[in-house]
Amino acid sequence: MVMIFMVIFMVSYSWLTNGTKFRTFKGTMKPSENIKPITYLKTSSAKLVKQVHSQKSPVIITQNGQAKLVIQDVKTYEKTQEMLTLLKILSQGVSDIQAKKKVGHETLMRRLRAKIKKKIT
Repeated sequence: MVMIFMVIFMVSYSWLTNGTKFRTFKGTMKPSENIKPITYLKTSSAKLVKQVHSQKSPVIITQNGQAKLVIQDVKTYEKTQEMLTLLKILSQGVSDIQAKKKVGHETLMRRLRAKIKKKIT
């Protein structure tokens, strides 16, 4: 179970990152530094959309001086959701290991082969 999880995680990580490294906030604008009032959203929405899309950096919108929402481009949002899903899977794997819910490689492979054989026949 753990072995398959690690393979799935490595393949998924490679697929998500396309073999590139993640950008960090070092050298890029931090979301907390990219804050706009809601009036800016109302008056310059097209400009804001273009900025969010080109910079791939979220913009925090405030109302009455308080942060109310975050605007983010779709591709970045999708990647974030995929990474959160992988982190949940990783967390479950760690919990399974700590709860001693793990299976040896040989046992796992035997179970998988039996399932495949059952589906083929």
